[in-house]
Amino acid sequence: MKNNRPATKYGFIDILSYFILIPFLYPRGFAEISTTYKLFFTIWLWAAVAIIWIQYLLYANIMRSKINRRGFALTLYFVLSILLTIIIRGNLSSGLQQMLAAPSLCVFIIYNFDKYWHKILGALLNIFIMLLFLNGVVFKGYFVEYTHVIFLGHVQVVSQIGMVAIFVALLNYMLIKRRKFKSVLLLIMSILTMFSTDATSAVLVSIILIVIGIVYKWRLYHIFCLKSKWYVVFGFLMSISVIYIATVNNNYSVFISDPTFSGRRFVWLNAISHITSRPIFGFGIDGVLITTFWTQWSGGGFNYAHNQIIQNLLDGGIVLCAAFWTMMFTYASYIDNLKHLRYKVLSNAILIVLLIVMIFDSTTLYCYMFIFLAILVKLPNIENDRS
Repeated sequence: MKNNRPATKYGFIDILSYFILIPFLYPRGFAEISTTYKLFFTIWLWAAVAIIWIQYLLYANIMRSKINRRGFALTLYFVLSILLTIIIRGNLSSGLQQMLAAPSLCVFIIYNFDKYWHKILGALLNIFIMLLFLNGVVFKGYFVEYTHVIFLGHVQVVSQIGMVAIFVALLNYMLIKRRKFKSVLLLIMSILTMFSTDATSAVLVSIILIVIGIVYKWRLYHIFCLKSKWYVVFGFLMSISVIYIATVNNNYSVFISDPTFSGRRFVWLNAISHITSRPIFGFGIDGVLITTFWTQWSGGGFNYAHNQIIQNLLDGGIVLCAAFWTMMFTYASYIDNLKHLRYKVLSNAILIVLLIVMIFDSTTLYCYMFIFLAILVKLPNIENDRS
């Protein structure tokens, strides 16, 4: 990288970054009540996707690009999700954001981050500050009458928004001195938002990150410097264990305040009944509806499995599940390339809370996880350059 000094003037890349990132991060609360609002951002999103690929095709040196083991693992999940959906469902009528928009966002960040990391991080910093300000101040009382919906969207996304916002805030703080005030502001806003939202996962994420921060200050951080693949293995096994306890063996329920895990047990039981009928290839993205006793009153069903492993098995069976966790191993391996302790502890901390969120939520339905993972790909390069 030839130029590592953060630019002070706004230019084309700044405008491009905001244009690309805003429709991926737009607050989804009003989308629950306004089709016009949702349509506006949907059109904007696909315009952004088109521009991402136009930029890539025009400026990337595709002929010299090498498809290495890591690159193959990163794209395998997305390719399989598209192919399985086309083969099983026969069309791509829904789920396009998971199959096409998410990998496009990864392409934009990975392709541009080496040269324009300061601009992309700056755009993310400002967007998150504005979103959390609007959520906590301007529209806080507007969604009171709606159940589990706030300005940012369904409360289940707050944990994912919060962990990525904290990651962005601390990266800006570490890398760019003139952004320290904004970085601290976003850090405080993120923690307050997670604590004030009626979502247990958001509170849990904030508590874990605070504890890790305290442990880091006490220099007892070696537990967060292990090989990152072990955190992935532990997260996978923990998720399997929770599913087993909730759906098969309730002997441990005496130690758990809510053995249904806020009703997730009923979601998982119905999802597993679907999975057992098509365990190898699943149903394709958005290919099956989960029903519970409350959907008999509300009508219809939903495709949100509230667990990433179960979501993988529904979307593409054992094949797609294996591809997803291979992708997670690959992304995590970039953390092992980090040399400085603070970057490694931060990245592993976010990875750990991401894996915990995966136990109770489906992260592939949103883009937040992919922002974190895509930045990890280039973070070792930025660390070396700044050094």
